Amino acid sequence: MPTLHLQVCAGFCNRVRSLVSGICAAEHFNIPLVIHWSPSSSECVCKFQNVLNAESLPKTCKVVPEDLVYRDWE
Repeated sequence: MPTLHLQVCAGFCNRVRSLVSGICAAEHFNIPLVIHWSPSSSECVCKFQNVLNAESLPKTCKVVPEDLVYRDWE
C-alpha cells in the first residue's frame, strides 16, 4: 500500500501547517501518513511529543523523530 511521507521543517507554525496539509491529503487519498519530525532544525528544536499529542492524530498517522532519507529504488 502506498504511504505518504511528510518531512516537516522550519519553524513551529510552518511545521503545523505542513502537518495539517499532510493529514488532509492522506485522508483524501485514504493512505497512511508518516510524519518525519526532527528536532535538529535550528528554527524549531522541540520534540513532537513535547508540543503536540500524537494520540490526537488520526489512527493512520505515525510520527517518527528523524529526517526523511531519500532512497533511490532502482
